[in-house]
This record gives sequence, structure tokens and C-alpha cells, in this order.
Amino acid sequence: MKILFLGDDNKIGYSYYQYKILKKNYKNIKKINIKTINFCCVLINKINWHFNFKVFDLLILYFLKKNIKQNYDLIYINNENLLGKKSISYLKKKSKKIIYFCTDNPFKNNDGKRWYLIKDNFHLFDLVIFMQKNRLADSIKFKIKNKIWIPPTIKIDEFKKLRKKKIIKKNEIIIVSTFRNEREKLVEKFLQNKFKIQVYGDHWERSRLYTTNKNIFYPKIENDKKYVETLKSGNISICLPSIENNDDITHRSLEIPLIGTLLLAKKTKTHLEFFKNNFEAIFFENLNDCIKKCHQILADDKKLNFISSNGTKKVNSILNNISFEKNIKKILSNLF
Repeated sequence: MKILFLGDDNKIGYSYYQYKILKKNYKNIKKINIKTINFCCVLINKINWHFNFKVFDLLILYFLKKNIKQNYDLIYINNENLLGKKSISYLKKKSKKIIYFCTDNPFKNNDGKRWYLIKDNFHLFDLVIFMQKNRLADSIKFKIKNKIWIPPTIKIDEFKKLRKKKIIKKNEIIIVSTFRNEREKLVEKFLQNKFKIQVYGDHWERSRLYTTNKNIFYPKIENDKKYVETLKSGNISICLPSIENNDDITHRSLEIPLIGTLLLAKKTKTHLEFFKNNFEAIFFENLNDCIKKCHQILADDKKLNFISSNGTKKVNSILNNISFEKNIKKILSNLF
């Protein structure tokens, strides 16, 4: 099968991980990052959050035509927002099938005008894959008929190897996430309750807590080894899906227990489908409930270790179901 992959090529990210899995199984694959084709695309990517004109679609179409010289069996697109009706229609002519893997929420208005070009054109794809079950409902008014849900992608083999290293538990609480208002409120409550906490991720310098608490904030982690070691360095790792995006599960919902750390997460429908509350993970109703549960579990090492172990066993037992490699092979087998 001849495949063209359109997506981010940051080697730590899940876009590149999906590219590697496809390359491993199908060999004949070319990769293009639309956002970095040339200076014009870089500029469009920077300003499209604030200004997103239909002429951008024509420019992207022009650059695609210059870079795509052959036909493909499959064009696989990972969360690319710089595509409009004309550029998608062109890609359809260059392939037998075209798939869009959506990790974000293009149906909410939290990203300015970032999704303006593509939002009304998802119906043009042969299949749209969502990692959030909520998107299946969110997408109804956009007339997307061919859509499915699969669990969030996680690096199963890589993390299973890295989790073997013993790490001293230096912190009570670890949070790895992008800055959001609700997460800031939770961090503030942790500080007020004197928990030993570390926070990793993008944009926390925007937080009103940042200036007076710089010692707890760290940049986004840029390699898998450091990522696994960081999650293992805490007794508890927090998972708070973005309320702004209507998320109810994240990659970390599965990564944290796979690595062997206790998952303390917001109680959502999808979380409850994966884990038994107070047996394989602990779920909280609201931020005050989260603080209460942290006090309780940190005072009971036996229970903390019991639930952590059960969470790891649960993820290990469903690896075939959550494996991106196995899921994408099934999808492509059904599609062709």
C-alpha cells in the first residue's frame, strides 16, 4: 500500500508516532508537514488563529500540487487544520481513500479561527477517526457520516521498557498538562494545602501563580525517558481532561497506570468505562473532592500501592484493545 502521511513531524509527538507505526507496517510511505513546507506555510500557521481567510486554502492547494507528484492508495491526515474544501478535494483526487485522525476539538470556539478552513469540510473524508467519544455527538451538525472512535494513542512498547527503571518518589503530586484555567485552580488548591507538587507543560508562564511559585513549574517534557521518569517520580499523577474542549479522556489517562503510577482523574463516562473507581484508579467529582482524595490516599500507602498495581494490571490486560497499531490495521483492512 502506498501512503502519504500529512502531519506534525515532532519526534516526541503522537503524530510522528502514528507515522512510524504506519511505516513499520506498510513501508511505502511519504511524510509531509504542511505547516513547514515553506516560509509562507509557516506564516499561515502562525496567523491562522487570528486571521483565517479562504485564500489560505488556495495557497495550500498550490503548495500541495508542487509537492505531491504521484497518486496514493491512502492519504492519512493527523489533526491538520490548514486544509480547506479545495485542498481536500485535490487530495481526494490523488488517493483511493483519505482518512482524518482528529485529536482536538474543531467544533468548539476555543482556538480562535484555527479550524475555520476545515471545520465544515470533514464530510469530504472517507473516514474521520476521533479519540474522544464526545466528538461523535459534537460532529453531528457538521454532517460527518463516516466516523469512528478509538482509544487515545499511547506508546505501549516504549513505555513498557522505560517503566522498568526504579525511580524514587520525590513528589506527592505530578501534573503534566498544558495550562488551562481549571487546572490552574486545581494547582492553587494544591499549594494552599501544602502538597509537594511539580507541574510540567506548555504556557504555565501565563498563570497568575507562576511568578510567586516558579520552583514548581517546568517546561514541556521533550523526550520519552524524561516523561516516564517524571510520571513515576510522583505518588499520584493527576489527569484533568480539558473542560474547554469537552474532553473526557486523555493520553495520560492510559499512560499513567501503564507506567505504574496511581491515576487520580476527573470522573467521566469514558474513564469509568476503562477503570473501576477506587480499585484501578481514583476519580474525583470536582476540585475540592480531588484535594480530599489526595489527603486520604497519601495517608494510606497500602491502598495507594494496591490501586496503582491494579491500574497497571488493567491497562496490561487491554493492550490489544488500545493499541493504535492493531486498531489502525483493522480500520484499513475494513476500508480497502
